[in-house]
Amino acid sequence: MLRIHFTAEDLGRVRIQRTAHEMWESVLSLQLLQTRELPMVFDPWRREVRGAVQRERAAEAVRLFGTLNRFGPYFPDFLTPSGGADFDEGLDLLRRTPARRLRAEITQLGRYHRLPRWVGRLARGEVDAVSALSRALVTWRDVGIAPFRERIRTALDDAWRLRSGRLAEFGWEGLVRSLEPMMRWTPPVLQVQYPADGDLHLEGRGLTIVGSFFCVRYPVTLADRSLAPTLVYPLSHVPGRFRREPVERGTSVAPLLGETRATILDCVAAGHAHTTGEIAARLSLSPPAVSHHTKVLREGGLIESRRSGPAVTHWPTRLGLQLLDGTVGAGV
Repeated sequence: MLRIHFTAEDLGRVRIQRTAHEMWESVLSLQLLQTRELPMVFDPWRREVRGAVQRERAAEAVRLFGTLNRFGPYFPDFLTPSGGADFDEGLDLLRRTPARRLRAEITQLGRYHRLPRWVGRLARGEVDAVSALSRALVTWRDVGIAPFRERIRTALDDAWRLRSGRLAEFGWEGLVRSLEPMMRWTPPVLQVQYPADGDLHLEGRGLTIVGSFFCVRYPVTLADRSLAPTLVYPLSHVPGRFRREPVERGTSVAPLLGETRATILDCVAAGHAHTTGEIAARLSLSPPAVSHHTKVLREGGLIESRRSGPAVTHWPTRLGLQLLDGTVGAGV
């Protein structure tokens, strides 16, 4: 559990980032590639990216970046510099990281992983080693993130509208409720599901909340608590996020399902909304109407649903995805 301690001043300095933080996405996506987390969502992405790495002869660059960015309890904070939401700006900040900080964070990484000899040159801040790391980050961004930028943008836009809307309408507590159960507000402490136990005291610095497409399971924050406080949280995903072809909403299945049900099925499959309330808000329907339509879709084997507290979450079945893709009966 991570406990984030707020003052009254901090509550007025909460910021929700609207766009993707491509340095964080670069780090978290390469870590995700090293795991089997959420296979039904991310295995199509893994297959596509591994093929691209081979085609683009990017294996050496990915290996170099991966040496510093392994899935595990720690990675260096200099890979995700504060204020580096823009990728080029983030690279510039990385290149200007003081040698003493490089050395300290690489020494910390060495407590968890055996590091090759060349990393010592990076720890000393040698220009050629820092430049090689920067080029490796660019290569990974180009093969692992850039081809999927539109999907990432759409998912983050939806998340930002939901979170900022809750913040504007219901204040800080409404925002936190939209992030349950991964976070819970027990004033003046935000309790965050986290793989390690720790405390972060904001002390008037505020908090930047960042949605991440490639973050899974738990939110993540910077290891060095003296840096600008940032909390990165995972977006919700459903199977079908990486369908090969985008589907025009309700075009091919509307005659079979009806316009509204086809739209709901596509909305759920594309990851635009997951709960009954989110679907109702996005499509300007009443929650009872959405519940009726999702019941019909569920009985038809096109979606599955699960209740968690007051919310009911929906996701598409394989049949539902095949119906949207026009591949029913095609054995794919």
